[in-house]
Amino acid sequence: MFITYGLQALDKALLGYAAAYDLRKDTHLHGSQYSWVASVFYFGYLVAEYPLAALLHKFTAAQFLGVTVFIWGIVVLCMNFTTNFSGLMALRFFLGVLESAVAPAFVVLTAQWYSRSEQPLRQNIWFAATPTFGIIGGLVGYAVGNIKDSVVTPWRLLFIIFGCVTILWGVVLLLWFPDSPGKARFFTEDEKLHRSEEHTSELQSPC
Repeated sequence: MFITYGLQALDKALLGYAAAYDLRKDTHLHGSQYSWVASVFYFGYLVAEYPLAALLHKFTAAQFLGVTVFIWGIVVLCMNFTTNFSGLMALRFFLGVLESAVAPAFVVLTAQWYSRSEQPLRQNIWFAATPTFGIIGGLVGYAVGNIKDSVVTPWRLLFIIFGCVTILWGVVLLLWFPDSPGKARFFTEDEKLHRSEEHTSELQSPC
């Protein structure tokens, strides 16, 4: 969850790193176009958050998160190929659509796996990924900008690097992410039984 939430924040913020390396010049952005490219992400997020959250109950957690993260990694990778305003707008919109699935899914899964007293700490842990991955992104962005004689321009290289990382992480989630407390490798057998029973009782509770 920590890594997934961190990649969500980082992939969203990549546009700002790329703008420092001639993205606006290479994609011929002018006037307020860059501001629209940055903002359209949130339009996609707003439109898709509820419909995607509803799909969580139709698939396993691994399927839902793995496929979503894998596709948004492809979107990030494709931003390397953009050459104009319309291409950036379309990809940023779809990035917002796909990333809108993460936070609602994590809230649901945290409620399933942990007691109410344990949930705030777990949520704080994955929220802490945002500044942590911001530091990582800044360091990688600085390193990429100092590569000499690169065939690929730095801003395109950023999208290639983090797009590939996100795609690989989507595969990891698809193959490894537990679908329920009973399948979580980080719980003991007693914890699996206790948490599964606790979750069932909370679902049956009228409160």
